[in-house]
Amino acid sequence: MSDRQHPSHWRSDIQGLRALAVIAVILNHLGIPVSAGFLGVDIFIVVSGFVITGLLLREIDASGRIRLLRFFKWRFMRLFPAHVVMLSTTLLLFLFIGPFGAHKAALNQARASIGFVANAYFFARPKDYFALGDDLTLFLNTWSLALEEQFYVIFAVTIFLLIFVITKFKNYSEKNLDKSILHLVLFMMFISLLVALITSLVWKSNGSDFKTAMISPSQWLKFMQSRGQEFAFYSPITRAWQFLLGALLALTSKKRIVVLGTVFSNFLLGSILAILVFAGADSPNFFSWSRITITLLTFAILSSRSSLLSGNWLVAIGDRSYSLYLWHYPLIVISRSVDSIWASTVAILVTLIMSELSFRYVEMPFRHSGNFSLKSRQPLHYIAPAIVLLSFVSLSLRLDIFARNLIDSKYVSQESIELDHFYDESKKCWSDFGAITCDRDLSGTVLLIGDSHAGSLRPGFFKAVLDLGLIPQTRLAGKCFFQYFDTANDDLDKSECGKLGLELQEEIVSQRPRLVVFLACGRLYDSCPEGLESESELDWVNAGELALRPILDAGIPVALVRDLPVLIPDPRTAISVARSVFSKPISRFRIDEGYKRMSRSHFDLLFKRLNYPSADLREVNFLQTICQSEYCIARSSDGQNLWMDADHLSVAGSLEVADSVGIELSRILKVK
Repeated sequence: MSDRQHPSHWRSDIQGLRALAVIAVILNHLGIPVSAGFLGVDIFIVVSGFVITGLLLREIDASGRIRLLRFFKWRFMRLFPAHVVMLSTTLLLFLFIGPFGAHKAALNQARASIGFVANAYFFARPKDYFALGDDLTLFLNTWSLALEEQFYVIFAVTIFLLIFVITKFKNYSEKNLDKSILHLVLFMMFISLLVALITSLVWKSNGSDFKTAMISPSQWLKFMQSRGQEFAFYSPITRAWQFLLGALLALTSKKRIVVLGTVFSNFLLGSILAILVFAGADSPNFFSWSRITITLLTFAILSSRSSLLSGNWLVAIGDRSYSLYLWHYPLIVISRSVDSIWASTVAILVTLIMSELSFRYVEMPFRHSGNFSLKSRQPLHYIAPAIVLLSFVSLSLRLDIFARNLIDSKYVSQESIELDHFYDESKKCWSDFGAITCDRDLSGTVLLIGDSHAGSLRPGFFKAVLDLGLIPQTRLAGKCFFQYFDTANDDLDKSECGKLGLELQEEIVSQRPRLVVFLACGRLYDSCPEGLESESELDWVNAGELALRPILDAGIPVALVRDLPVLIPDPRTAISVARSVFSKPISRFRIDEGYKRMSRSHFDLLFKRLNYPSADLREVNFLQTICQSEYCIARSSDGQNLWMDADHLSVAGSLEVADSVGIELSRILKVK
């Protein structure tokens, strides 16, 4: 068979299909309503299986075997140079513009990507593909490149071994070889589909995190079973059936090409477009109808030479689809580090420019690397290798540390006065502004209890209470309130912390402080509030009610404090090299509206339950001086950071709100 008998040889309609796929992926990542645009990757997979299998078949026709080293060299030259240039360039840009708290993660992703194991890296993260945050996923798009290379290593070696066995131990003929390869592809498809069905439909996903590099085979299997959908999404084993469907088409259609009628071609193309635009509701499900349908439609449209996909502009985009796919996502992520309405537009323009430069001066020279000559005096023959070498070297350095050292320390969110400064470890008690909290009961005091959010408020709270001429008090066991009274878990009340929660409630009721001020995280995620394992709003409210109702029943006033906001970006990691170099520290943080609504809902429901006629219950907000409805101030007038992290006040921040705390407390306690 000659090249022209293989329909998987270069075809303009295939380039058009690649263009369609990459446009869908880019629009989806931009947030433009192409709800299933991520399925463009599935189109790429089927196309890739078709094209690469055709390449292997031509190799077999030409030499009767697969020259593995030649095949792997070709794959390396096709993918690696452009890949490494993109990684180093966007990483350097991110280290300059992006938040320093994400620098190390970005460098780790780049190294996983350059080793073509990015799919394994992101699989080991606690969230699935559709929930990963932008600051943690600079190179998330490279998971599919890793998937592809892993599959072709397995596939090419398997075909190589099959040919070796057939030529050594059986009567060799072209017909027997084609038949054996076909049977092998069908068998591999069956295994892939079986594993995909088991992992996506039988194994359950619970967001487990891969926390250790040393893990036994049984622990690894248990971990994979806890991430069934994610394993099916990222694994070359479970994705192999899509590659192999393209391979099957290359094997079965090499004798002739079916040219579909215009009407049917329009129907196939229209169906693909409709799915990409509208079918995103079941995206987390690996075996969604949209993924299966788009795979089969790609198979169908590949079986013809559709003229609708052969337009010059589509072919041009398809030729550059690899570069476009490489560059677009990191640049979109970086653009979100810039506070400008034009950031996304600039990201797309830069994507187009860098993709064209990469295509012309990196991809194309290495595709034709056989033309390189050490004796050549043409400068262009050395530019591409030099760029790739420099890029590779840059990725081997700890550039995140270098970037961190460039950041002026005055802009970094540091605690100039640690909370431990107020804690006497030898006496196990708090000591603020001359007020000793140890060795005294709670009677007549203004008591602050809660979790770490209350702890971050404590210095300013103590100052405000002392300024009112009253006695402040706190109890560390306040974080255990929710643990003991968590109705969702019967075993928690047996823990030491849970018992402390019950003892604190009894202590408050018996010793009768003048006022109990209660502040706890109200967002229900990542062990927030501390001690509550459930993520149900009702469990949060039930625990709060069981903890506080006996106190109110005893006639003790309780002030519920509105929870501290969640800030965007996280103050610990928000500063960048660019902000430091140009002396542009962040002046304010945006309040996360989603968490704000969640916290308000829990708080309002708890307040409603506890605000019965005989209860002396108040609602207070201590942050009026530093937070408005949408933003919170980042720094005090003398330049101190007001926030320790995304939802905890720094010591300076706590002292900044002391006057506001004093006003609220004087209103409740009627003191001047």
